[in-house]
Amino acid sequence: SMFHLGSPAIAYRAISNLGSSWLSREILFAGLFFAMTVVSWYLYKKGNGGHVMGLLTSIVGLIAIFSMASIYAEAVKPAWSNLNTFITYYGTTFTFGPLVAIALVTKAMQGNPDQEVAALLRKMSYISLLAILVQLVYLPVYLTTLSQGGTTAVASLQLLADTYAFQTILHWVLTIIGSILCIVTLMKQRLNAQTLIYGALLCVLVGEFIGRYVFYASG
Repeated sequence: SMFHLGSPAIAYRAISNLGSSWLSREILFAGLFFAMTVVSWYLYKKGNGGHVMGLLTSIVGLIAIFSMASIYAEAVKPAWSNLNTFITYYGTTFTFGPLVAIALVTKAMQGNPDQEVAALLRKMSYISLLAILVQLVYLPVYLTTLSQGGTTAVASLQLLADTYAFQTILHWVLTIIGSILCIVTLMKQRLNAQTLIYGALLCVLVGEFIGRYVFYASG
């Protein structure tokens, strides 16, 4: 946010418009999220019961994502000013987030989590795939909305269907491959699970990066 401002030296003032600016709210909640994450980690390490703090941190994080998406959803660009923006932002959160957590846990347990943890990781991997499917289900609705919009909306649709068609397809292919690879790996409890999990995470990371690029380009 600071780099978007004309005078970075007074960037702290950007938080003063909480009543009217989603950017100010994003700064507030994203900052709170990172600070609360550190506190949660500290409480877990100390064994002082960081579960409640962890839950509160997650809620603040979800509010931060909503604030980020709202910045674009309230823009005058038809490609962004609709429900699809919220679906893609939360879609990225619930697609990428679980795989990052799975990779961190498998690394901490050196690729051999116990049965209880392994079951939890599998559930998390299902969340990742579900987040992708929700986005795919809504995609036709989004494209139809653009086709029925004005000149600018149709222009965005043409970009998605022509200029960025390959990137769009690659985005979905990579994220789906990564999610399914993670699920299959966890189900079969492969000995080289860490390598496969990292491969799945890399697929999703690249796919989501491409998807974010297409999102900005379509606007």
